This record gives sequence, C-alpha cells and structure tokens, in this order.
Amino acid sequence: MSENTEKPNNEKEEKKPFSYHIFLFPFRFRWNEKDENNLLSFHKKFEDKKKEKDEFNNTNWNYENYELKDISSAEDYNEFMYFYDFARDAIYDRKTDNNKKVIEDTKKILRHYSVKDEKVKDAKYTIKLRCGNTYELDVVKIFLHVYETGVALLSFHLENRQVKEWSDIRNINEYGRRIYPQFLTDGEDKISIPKDKFLADSIELTGFKKETFERYNKSYDEALPSFISELLNIDFAKPKSLIDDRMFVISWYVNDCEVNKLKEKIPQQSKISISGVGQGRITTNSKYRYYTNDSWYRYIFIDTNSTMCQHDGMREELTRKHTYQRFVDWGTFFGVTRYSFVMLTNEGGRFTTKHVETMYYQMVVLSLMQRASILKFSDDVSNISAELNDSVKDTKNLTEIRKLNASYLKFSNKMYFREVTAQEQGIELYDMIQSHMRIERDVKDLNREIDELYQYANLIEDKKNNEQLKLITVLGAVFIIPTFITGFFGMNILQFVHEIQISSEKVSIFHLTHASYIWVSILLFLPFVSILFLKKEIFSFWKGKKTKWIIIIIVGYILAIILTLITVFYSFPVHITGS
Repeated sequence: MSENTEKPNNEKEEKKPFSYHIFLFPFRFRWNEKDENNLLSFHKKFEDKKKEKDEFNNTNWNYENYELKDISSAEDYNEFMYFYDFARDAIYDRKTDNNKKVIEDTKKILRHYSVKDEKVKDAKYTIKLRCGNTYELDVVKIFLHVYETGVALLSFHLENRQVKEWSDIRNINEYGRRIYPQFLTDGEDKISIPKDKFLADSIELTGFKKETFERYNKSYDEALPSFISELLNIDFAKPKSLIDDRMFVISWYVNDCEVNKLKEKIPQQSKISISGVGQGRITTNSKYRYYTNDSWYRYIFIDTNSTMCQHDGMREELTRKHTYQRFVDWGTFFGVTRYSFVMLTNEGGRFTTKHVETMYYQMVVLSLMQRASILKFSDDVSNISAELNDSVKDTKNLTEIRKLNASYLKFSNKMYFREVTAQEQGIELYDMIQSHMRIERDVKDLNREIDELYQYANLIEDKKNNEQLKLITVLGAVFIIPTFITGFFGMNILQFVHEIQISSEKVSIFHLTHASYIWVSILLFLPFVSILFLKKEIFSFWKGKKTKWIIIIIVGYILAIILTLITVFYSFPVHITGS
C-alpha cells in the first residue's frame, strides 16, 4: 500500500523529460490612459493590481530583482558569469542600495516578474489536436519581462514527460505556439481547415479559461488567447502581438537514435577528368546525413505533416545555413531560425538542457526583445509620419519625435549589443540568432528612418524660429513709423508767428513753419513706402493667415498714426498773457 502511494509522488522526478519547450510571446502596450508609456508607470500599476485580493490572476505574480549575492546554485552563477556586465543590465533587474532606490528605479530598463511557484506547481499546458492527440506538458516556470521601450516578453517553460517520438515533439512546437488563426475560410466553420493544418483544437493552462478559437466563427478580431489574457489581466495597457500568429519556440529534445542517423557521414564520389589523357580519377568526399534529412529540417522550421520546402537543393542549403555545426560529431545539433531555437542531443548531452534553460534562453530573450523593440519603433515612426504636416503649430508630433529619438538612443546604448559574451560558442550562436532575425539590417534601416524624422523635426523647428523672426521684422517695420512720428513731434520744431486778442487776453498761437510742413508730409508718406518695400515679406508672412487679422493690423496701424498726430497737436503748450 505504501509502495503504491509513494510511486506516483516520485514518478515525475524519476521519469526524465523527453523534451523541454519554451514558448515566448513578444507584445507591446497600447495604453488606455494618458500616462507616460514607461517602465516605472507600468510597474506601479502592475503592483497596484496585485494588491486587489479578489483578483486571482494578478496575485500570482512575483516581482523579482537580482544580485550576485542572491545566487543560490551553480546554474545561476554560470548563467550570470556567462554574460558581459553591460549585457546583464538588460537581462537582470538588479537590486540597488536603498538610499539610491528612487534614483535607480528611473534608470532601470527592465522589470522582471514570475508566477509564484505554488501557482505553477502541478499545472499543465494542455494541447489538444482535432485528430485526437493530446499533449500534457508540465509547467515549470512562467516569466514576464517588461522593458522600457514599451515591449514585453511572456514565456512559458514546459517539460514533456509524455511522448518521445520526433513527430510528437514537432506537433507540440507547432500547435502549442499558435495564438490565433493564420487565416479563416468561408462557411459556418471558418476555423475548420486551420485546425486541420496547424491550429490546435484547444489550448488550456491549468487554472485559466480554455482557448478553443471558436469565437472566430462569430467575429473577426486579433484577440489574445484566453489563458494569456487572463494570466496578464492588464487593463491599463492592452497587450498587442508584435510579430504574427505564432510564439517564438525554444525546444530541447533528446533522442540517441535520431542523433546517430544525423551525424552519420555519407560517402560521395565524383569523377574528375584529366586534361589530355581522356581518363579520370575518382575522388571520394563525404557529407553529413543531416544535410538532406527531412526530419531535422522539419524540426528546425517547425513543419509538421510535410516539408514546406519542396526543392532539394534549396532545402539542403537552408538546412546547412540554419544549423550550428560545432558539436555535430559529439551528437549535439543546434538549429536557429527567426522564429525558433531548437536543440537535439543524445543521452550523454542531457546536461545541455540547463544551458537551454539559462544561457541560450537569455540570448534568445535579448535578441527577441531587440527585434520586438525595433518593430515597435518602426510602428511609432509610421504612425508619427502619417500625422505630420508642415505647420509650425504641429507641436504634438514634434514632441513625440523628440521622445521617440531619446527612447531609441537609450535602446541603442543600453539594449542593443553586437556581442554579449566572451565564450566562443556563445559568440557564434548569438551571431546566428541576430543574423536570422535580421536585427543588424533592421537597426540600420531604423537608424535612417529615425534620423530622417529627427531632421524633419529640426527643419520644422527652424521654420518656426524663422517665422518668429519674420514676425518681429514685420511688426518692427509697421510700428517704427508711429514711434518715429511721436519722437519727431517731441522735438522743438514749432515757432511763434503772432499773437491774437481774445476778449481781454492775448493768446500766443503755435503752428508749423513751412519746413515743418515738408517734414510732416514726409513722415505721413513713409508708412506707405515701408509697406511697399516690405510687401514681399509681409505677404509671405500673412500667406494662409485669416483675413481678419490682416484687417486688424492695418486698422490698428492707421489708428496709431491718427492718435499720435492728435496727441502731438493737442499737447502743445499755449502761452496766455494778460491784456
């Protein structure tokens, strides 16, 4: 009795996994409020949600930061020391001194969360196919990495102790990674063909609503699977998929028989003619069997029922290009594409599963974060460019351009790395990941796009400054004449001409001399001369402006002259003498 009860408890520990799978979902935030789209804002709101005791889906997250002194195992130490220090800032949310906490919080580029161990204990990631196959994977960990660029990665770490056939491993990778139908068909059952080809009949995460994709028969949307939506439950920043209908796949698989087949060398004979003799000599070459092995190709590119590439030469070329060959003779194969990182090894290489869970996983996360951020920046550039206009009043878009440029500069300096480790194997694998994700090419294109956008913002800013200088010039030209008239009549240009008798008093009358009449005529004519001289500048400044403002300025100008003349003439002192 006791033996029967103990065996099931230890079964999971005794039965080693046949494969290890990580599904990585990259997404960006679409903010529902007017808050700054930054990491600190997300963290505060996310922590506030956790405090709502009745919200189960938000109480299962732990915020994790990291420090070297917290390392509790050799695996953690190996992972930490594997990377350059500057790369660690984009991998670990490291602790800081309490006195510097507030300051350092604003400098962090990453927030790292994980689902509590008790929430994932005995949890299953269940994939059911329409053909009847069902795969139950043990949930090991669920991580959420949130970055300052406004993107995040949700990762499911799963172990397979149920099936060991290579076809089943490919099915797990293909059907388990789909988050919505790639296409729909006409008719009542719009997802029938997708479910026959690549879409699971249902995916269920223990404790969350099962996703059956049936809602696509009634409405067209790009909603996330139910288990992801409930797991995140972020209502203040709605997640949006950044890549396509698939999650990125990391897969480790152990199979001695298949490894021995792949590393076998096939002799190749070729006949080379010798000039002038008419005979030839036979040379023997050899190539690895995995060059043309359909199973390995389908594992790399996650093809299930058939090989999608039907050209022998192209298929062999792609297989060689996407296979990391350093440890082939030892029975360890790596395959890298823009949507997968797979590994096949023999029993002797079981220890490499820890590398997949740690170092290789972090390299993929870094690269996927970079790719997601680039796509997010490109999307921002497109959105801003679509709303641009030549108006100097377009201050909103100019502000967005400056914020985008500042965020991208921080990304380039703190989150984009050409090399992350000094280990030779790590350098080569990281280069492969970067190359197949086309990150270096996309960064160059994005540099050009953002630089052009920033130059445009500077041109608009210069135009705005020129408009302001032109306004000062026009106003100065318009109002200098009344100012000059006022100053002119303040001078001593009047003469006594005669006195007149009014009743019992003599009144001395001031009026202009003949020369002064000439000066006044010139002063009254000068405004028209100045307007005629500056007509090009004035008309270009007022081009497109509302007519009422032009009328207001002209009327104001005339009134200024009239009031100036009235003020001058009525301000002359009159000398009154007695009879």
